[in-house]
Amino acid sequence: TALEPSARLGLHASVQALGDGMMRLSVHSKRLAYAVCVHVPGFIPDDDAFPVEPGGQRTVILRSRRMDSTFSGGTLTALNLDGRVHISPEDKTY
Repeated sequence: TALEPSARLGLHASVQALGDGMMRLSVHSKRLAYAVCVHVPGFIPDDDAFPVEPGGQRTVILRSRRMDSTFSGGTLTALNLDGRVHISPEDKTY
């Protein structure tokens, strides 16, 4: 599988606070993304190493390791992605 830059894959994410130390992460991709992994310090994803179909979306719930964990950003990786995609606190939706 050839590695593709994030702009070509169109891989990006947004997060939404759910309360009780949980966040909803919505991962979108223009092209097929293989084995997408979520890396968010202080949080555990309920799914990992999943595909995102072309033009599709996957929703992952992030559960905080501790009640005082705050979302400060993270990254996505994929087997066919060259590098990482950053998820910043500014990508939060309310």
